[in-house]
Amino acid sequence: MRYVLVGNSIAATGAIEAIRRVDKDNEIVVISDEPHFVYTRALIHEYLASMVTEDMMYYRPRDFYEKNGVTPLLGRKAVSVDFEKKEVKLEDGEEIKYDKLLLATGGKPFIPPGIEDLAKIRYFTFTKWKDADELREAVADAENIVVLGAGLIGLQCVDGLLHMGKRATVVELADTILPMALDRKASDIIKDALEKEGVKFYLNNTITKVYHRNGELKEVQLKSGERLPADILVIAVGVRPRTDIVMDTKIEIDRGIVVNELMETNIPDVYAAGDVAQGKEIITGIKMVIPIIPVAYAHGKYAGFNMAGEERVFPGALSMNSLQFANIPVISYGFIKPPEGSEELTYFDPDRLIYKRILIQNDRIVGALFLRAVDRVGIFRYLIERKLDVTSFKEHLLKDDFDYPYLPKKYRLEMWREPY
Repeated sequence: MRYVLVGNSIAATGAIEAIRRVDKDNEIVVISDEPHFVYTRALIHEYLASMVTEDMMYYRPRDFYEKNGVTPLLGRKAVSVDFEKKEVKLEDGEEIKYDKLLLATGGKPFIPPGIEDLAKIRYFTFTKWKDADELREAVADAENIVVLGAGLIGLQCVDGLLHMGKRATVVELADTILPMALDRKASDIIKDALEKEGVKFYLNNTITKVYHRNGELKEVQLKSGERLPADILVIAVGVRPRTDIVMDTKIEIDRGIVVNELMETNIPDVYAAGDVAQGKEIITGIKMVIPIIPVAYAHGKYAGFNMAGEERVFPGALSMNSLQFANIPVISYGFIKPPEGSEELTYFDPDRLIYKRILIQNDRIVGALFLRAVDRVGIFRYLIERKLDVTSFKEHLLKDDFDYPYLPKKYRLEMWREPY
């Protein structure tokens, strides 16, 4: 038996650890086009600003592969899969046989079409270790940095630049920042705080053209017609599942590689996990791509168990965000936009700059957002994932001291019986 994992990040780590809990002996091969040992992309912005060292980037101890009997093929790109022969072909021509295959190829930066002359300049993305290395060198003498995209990746890049003493101008197509993670109220609070730190925003806008001199960027033009000076352009409008390796094959692809509740694809012995996988979302039951670290690890863990022969049904992924910008922490779970027929509970204290919002549908919490008041909010994740009725204690949900004692005894006993 040989397990082959294409991808070397959080999902692959979860799979390795699960496989080894069931199968101590059979071979595990990890293939990655990056030369680095498994690291966390959540720290790329801090690495950019030299707030963390190289050693702090790694997601597991450096002997992780050795202790788990993993053969790493790093810096080697997988380019295709032959499902009939059960082979993964590498860019250098080598073919790697597999018995069980995990596709954990992650996501790739989305480059929006229609930016005139973009191909004539050097621009940057911000999803990999090498992106931070390249950007740090490039911005050393830069005065005008433009970031396209005010989502998580774009604003993490801005945060790293701020810690380097740099300022950035952010262009965003939506009319709020962090539109996939925050509602308008929370977005406005974070935006105001970042503006006080020197960040300038152009919302409801995008870049339509770049101006250069012999390939050296000078200006960007916005949809609104304005032209902004620019030495550096970072494109951070989001990622798309990296499905290139299995394009034009029989594997089912929608937004990502479609998987069932065992993380299996429609091809026998082939699984997918992480940012490339489109699996069950826990609130709606709909299959979605949810590109966040906790989901990637959970995907990989369940895939690993099932690959090794121990059936585990994945209960579904919960969209969640844990952010901090301008020293303001924010945590959100589930829906951001209120679903039809939902009830909205809100609390805002302008003096303490505390904001809370809870969405309830059919007597169950389907969304929760907390700005500054983030202590003990894990209880809301539990309530959402277990789909528990909150009717009997709904009036307490927004209280400063809301915690386990407010829950019915039955819920408390269940939580203590099954540590979360």
